[in-house]
Amino acid sequence: MPAAHAIVRVAIVQAETAAIATNLPTPSRGFVFLGVFAIIRIMKYRYKIILDKERDAWNWFDASQKPSFQGCSWRNFLHNQDLEFFDNIVKLPPQNAKQKINHYLTEKYNTNKNLFVERTKLIDEKLDEKFLSACKWLEKTTGHPLFFHNYIIYLTTFPRSPYDAENGSFFINIYKQNGLINVFLHEGLHFQFINYWRNNKKTLVSQMSKDKFETLKEALTVIIDEDAVPPADYPDKGYIASHQKIRESLHAEWKKTHNFDALTEYGVKLLE
Repeated sequence: MPAAHAIVRVAIVQAETAAIATNLPTPSRGFVFLGVFAIIRIMKYRYKIILDKERDAWNWFDASQKPSFQGCSWRNFLHNQDLEFFDNIVKLPPQNAKQKINHYLTEKYNTNKNLFVERTKLIDEKLDEKFLSACKWLEKTTGHPLFFHNYIIYLTTFPRSPYDAENGSFFINIYKQNGLINVFLHEGLHFQFINYWRNNKKTLVSQMSKDKFETLKEALTVIIDEDAVPPADYPDKGYIASHQKIRESLHAEWKKTHNFDALTEYGVKLLE
């Protein structure tokens, strides 16, 4: 590790240690440059924002190999040069697609270097405004403490937000202007549902087929409704057309009880 990078990391650790020793608040933000641009938040629930071309390239490649999800085509969210490029790489063999993506993103990152750094800082500022209140909403709504205390947010130039429910990581589009906290609420709800219901063999959810589970998981985000604003910036309307009727039924039931555990059971029976 280069010396300058080591100094940055040590400075953050020393600041935290000093704060504990003197009963002062720990620093709220640290900027770390370790081959990628990263912002680390230090609080009860934390998030780390990472801008990394390699992660971004993985998102482009994975989307090109699976160009749609439950009937939703990713190309519908692309425009201009990005749309033309995506239509090209979906036709290529995997190795060729990877090479094309790497070249395409290298040029994009070089051209937009300053813009991407500014966007990273702006995303951090907007998330910070409502992050803790969003954490509280998720806990109250699901009736469980957050499964993760630390979240990793990868920024991407592709309009898709995949997640990893094993480590609490997910993607946010670097160009996104509004509804940034909605992305966290949406993915955070997935994390709660997967880890407290899907992975719990005592629940009906654990017995669902993969396809039905995926449908219910996405449809349940309908509870991020007008009553969730704030912390949400706006109600979650969903992005999969085939889920709309299911979302309407789930939302009507949610309005009656506001009991997430009961809603999951209702959802399982609805899909049966």
